[in-house]
Amino acid sequence: MFAGRYSEAHELFRTYVDANSEVDDAEWHLKSLALAEIIKFLDIEKQARNHFEATRQADIKGISPGDAEVSLNRALRSAALCALAWFNLAVTAHAQKKPDHAFLGFLLAGLIGRTDPDAWANALLLSLSPSKYNSLVVAVTLVAYKINGDRFLDALRKVAERQQQGFPAAKLLDFVWEVVNAVESPKGGFEVRAS
Repeated sequence: MFAGRYSEAHELFRTYVDANSEVDDAEWHLKSLALAEIIKFLDIEKQARNHFEATRQADIKGISPGDAEVSLNRALRSAALCALAWFNLAVTAHAQKKPDHAFLGFLLAGLIGRTDPDAWANALLLSLSPSKYNSLVVAVTLVAYKINGDRFLDALRKVAERQQQGFPAAKLLDFVWEVVNAVESPKGGFEVRAS
């Protein structure tokens, strides 16, 4: 994947997921989806990545919205795995009221940058909206928490609290905590429970 051989990596991820159906590793599923979307969005199967140029193009401070989108697309043509480009493209898509595009951008930023809890929090929030990606709510939750732990929960709380009045921020955080606790195995030899 990071060698720029996206189609080959996508096929390897799909083969692994299909051959190991008993393994429920949400990250593999998300990466497979992400690679399929990169291939479709950029119409490329492989790429000689130029991360320096992509990062330069992805820095859109002070650029008009129209020029920013052009610059971000150039960034992805230089290196499709530029987390900054995907994050900024997601912000742009969200401003244009394109939630599916925004979700994909934040998801890709999270998968590529990994330790960006804000990208993961935004991806989770957008997966909740009426979207073709709402079936990924649990997978995004699990991967985001696995990678970022409490930093993800803090970022999610902040993003949820910034939503319009009446948004069920507390219910969302309770749901996320329930999902995490339902699959996370104890890390020690015993567990203390309060009654």
